[in-house]
Amino acid sequence: MTNKIRFNINSKMKLSNFIKRVYLDDFKKLPSGFNKEGFIGYFVGKVLFKIINKLGKKVEFHILREDKTYLKHLVTKVKIFLGYNELSSIAKQLRLFNRSKNKSSNDLIQSYLYSYFPRYFKESEIKYDSSYKEDQLSGILKKKSVLKNLSKSDVEELADFYPRFWESNRLKLSRIKRLIITKQTKNREESVYLNDIIKEFEQKLNAQTQDEHKWQEFLRDYILLFNTNYVGVLPKKNISLKGDYPDFLLINVYGYLDIYEIKRPNTPLLSLDKSRNNYYWTPEIAKAISQVENYIEEIQENKNVLINNVRDKTGVNIRVIKPRGYIIAGTNSQLIGSEKRDDFQMLNGSLKNIEIILYDDFLNNLKNLLKRLRGDRITDETKTIN
Repeated sequence: MTNKIRFNINSKMKLSNFIKRVYLDDFKKLPSGFNKEGFIGYFVGKVLFKIINKLGKKVEFHILREDKTYLKHLVTKVKIFLGYNELSSIAKQLRLFNRSKNKSSNDLIQSYLYSYFPRYFKESEIKYDSSYKEDQLSGILKKKSVLKNLSKSDVEELADFYPRFWESNRLKLSRIKRLIITKQTKNREESVYLNDIIKEFEQKLNAQTQDEHKWQEFLRDYILLFNTNYVGVLPKKNISLKGDYPDFLLINVYGYLDIYEIKRPNTPLLSLDKSRNNYYWTPEIAKAISQVENYIEEIQENKNVLINNVRDKTGVNIRVIKPRGYIIAGTNSQLIGSEKRDDFQMLNGSLKNIEIILYDDFLNNLKNLLKRLRGDRITDETKTIN
């Protein structure tokens, strides 16, 4: 059974004096041109008026999602079935004619209706032809302004059209061309996606968003992008074991677990020991390190229970052998000066199975990935997180 929307025409419209409703067949929601307040687009209304003027008031209109246009004669009324896409196309052409004032919109409607119902409508001087003309599409797509002027409806139709186009026409291309297009399409889609995430990341850092919970949510959603060695995320809620567990666990390509603990970007990293003129971990970072060490120990001691628990809850088989711990905290802006940066590297390198990762190093890793997708040359300015 198809979906049928009974669209009641607003009484303020002149059209309501002739018909009270229009039926939208096989639509889940109101299509463009049909307002929830009961108003119909002006140019669609003109087409309906033309039909009513010819066939009288006993007309029942059905707008079809599929591209069919036909008429049914019943004893008490006439049913007109109009394909929505073609009706929309006519409305767009009418809009252009209305602007240019150099052609008669009535002639175009007459031509459109004559092409389907020649018994009722006379031939017009304007020849309506809905068929596709060779090279018509390429002419449109070559125009630089096309992308800027696409409507929401255009975008949705193109998104639906592309997979069908690729499936139907890919064999017309050479094997090499198919591979190139597939790779380019994949890279472009991923580049747009990554670019949006990078912008969101930068906005959060620039706005100095310090809510730890919000950062946990953001990194949980996108952390797999920062390191392609990982294939899955296990949030804390998927671990129903006694004891403390980290913000989330990551599963690498071999099924082994790593631990990630999230602190804030403004978490202080280092304190200065003036007597020795060197730096040491702040209490916040020292506490986080101790916390992760406890997580590693807890997971090691309960690994069999954890493995079974994860498998039962998620269906994923994991391995637990000396997991590494990562603490995301602070930014490079805290490491101004070579001595402070050197001490940070030395302290970080001396940790056993634990590493401190700075927020902007995470961000730079994403930017490097975006450059690779775009084919840009990657410089040594950014650090790759392994």
